[in-house]
Amino acid sequence: MPHYLNNCKNRDHARIYGADAFYDLDTSGRQAEKQFSFRPGDWCVVASEPIPGHIRFAWYKFTSSRLAADETQQQVRVLCGTFEKEETVPRGEAPSHKYYRPFFNKNGDFKQQSVI
Repeated sequence: MPHYLNNCKNRDHARIYGADAFYDLDTSGRQAEKQFSFRPGDWCVVASEPIPGHIRFAWYKFTSSRLAADETQQQVRVLCGTFEKEETVPRGEAPSHKYYRPFFNKNGDFKQQSVI
């Protein structure tokens, strides 16, 4: 089962942290606990909505993580890996898609968690 990562704020992790970065996690609080569940070779799916009404699901193979400062100079754990594929699905179809259903609540809205 892949790790589901909600990038509903459409942050450009590769631009912020480098070409192999695909997500970041806080180093304290709820997100900090999630960092220990990632293992090299794990699949990660990152959902974003770069075009209103269309959800982009980008698949990565996790390779490593590293500490870095984000745009506000907060320390975060950056998830790195290799981009494998992407799929864009109309917003109305995404909540019922067999692979992407875990991102959404029963009303079809993105779940509030960043790591699902």
